[in-house]
Amino acid sequence: MRPPKIEKPSDFRPLGQQQIWDIFPTPILRGTFAYDHGHIADSCEELLKECKELDPNPKRNYTNYFFQDNRIRMKSLPWYRDFANIIKDTYVQFVKDQFGRDISYLNRKDIHLFSWVSKYEEGIVHHAHNHVKTTLSGTYYPRVQGADQPIKFYSPNQNVFSHSSPSDTIPSPMPNAFITGTQGSHMEISIQPTEGEVMLWPSYLLHSIDEPHNVQDDYNRVAISFNLHHNEPLNDIDDGDNFSYEVLFNE
Repeated sequence: MRPPKIEKPSDFRPLGQQQIWDIFPTPILRGTFAYDHGHIADSCEELLKECKELDPNPKRNYTNYFFQDNRIRMKSLPWYRDFANIIKDTYVQFVKDQFGRDISYLNRKDIHLFSWVSKYEEGIVHHAHNHVKTTLSGTYYPRVQGADQPIKFYSPNQNVFSHSSPSDTIPSPMPNAFITGTQGSHMEISIQPTEGEVMLWPSYLLHSIDEPHNVQDDYNRVAISFNLHHNEPLNDIDDGDNFSYEVLFNE
């Protein structure tokens, strides 16, 4: 009988010359909006008081997303013009640098900015979702205090979920963030926002907000979320005869 083979660490022989590269990046921007965040948060809370008067449902009145007149009135607040200018300029910089898109023909008025305010309270969650028919989405946090309530992003590569260990949590090089998965297969990343922070990401990314943890008496979380988009110039539009499709809606 052949004696059993004794395996030694020296028998382990992976490639000596190797390098692992991370590919297929997904860019996410984190920055700060230099303004009086407390003033902005207070004015947003004043808006939401009206939403609570209009609708007693706490699953709806925590945000003015469902109240068009209230949402539009936010645009008349003193700080909103600066906010819109900075967010639009950041959008242009992002799509130029990260996506290589030609935006030389644009001005600020060509960029669609749809924004709404929310005040999260205990019991309010936002299940995993993404934003369709838009390019970038984001959130500005004028007030974040009294609880741990990160925004969670999910890998856009659904195949990664079969390659990772769902129980593993590893640190992230990004501040105030941790990763669920492994070094080579990130499944989720959770980011705890800070007061005054702005986040911006490709709108196809699934994201969610869970119940707050470590809730304290001063828990208060005000967020201004937004979508950004612009139209590309159309080429090859002169084919065929001119015909207005308005007639289809006037019957």
